[in-house]
Amino acid sequence: MTYKHHIIPRHEWKKRFGNFEGFNSHDNIVFLTNEQHIEVHKRYWEDRQLLGDLRAWKLMEGKNEELCKIQGSIVGRMCRGKKLSKEDRAKKSLSARGFLPQQHRLKLAKSRKGVARTPEVIEKIKHTLKKRKELSIIKKPRSIHKVFCPYCLKYGAQYNMTRYHFKNCK
Repeated sequence: MTYKHHIIPRHEWKKRFGNFEGFNSHDNIVFLTNEQHIEVHKRYWEDRQLLGDLRAWKLMEGKNEELCKIQGSIVGRMCRGKKLSKEDRAKKSLSARGFLPQQHRLKLAKSRKGVARTPEVIEKIKHTLKKRKELSIIKKPRSIHKVFCPYCLKYGAQYNMTRYHFKNCK
């Protein structure tokens, strides 16, 4: 059994030519066995490291789970319906809420250790922190002035009541 293989893959054709015109022409098609087809996409992936080649290679091999782990949400459509372990669900939940594992935080801290900041950067940080402090002091809760509409007999905040009541209730 042979498979139709595009010499220039779909993900690359669009980048090169801007449309899919001529994509299925006989000049761009070669017939290969399944093993040859898988091998071609594997080599493409090893040479160029393009995501489309990785997808094609792993899908043809039937290794969707491996592809989901490698690419995560980028290939989310192929991962739908897959059951995650409790540990994977917990990791996903924490990362979605912005929590980093302790190990990851330590790696980040280690990578920045010993890196000196320039005086300009230090000044910029000071200026930003100072502005934040000033804004938090200046920003006061808005006092809501309540008014009464004589036409519909409703009572509410002035900014809302003037917009929807008074003249509009006549």
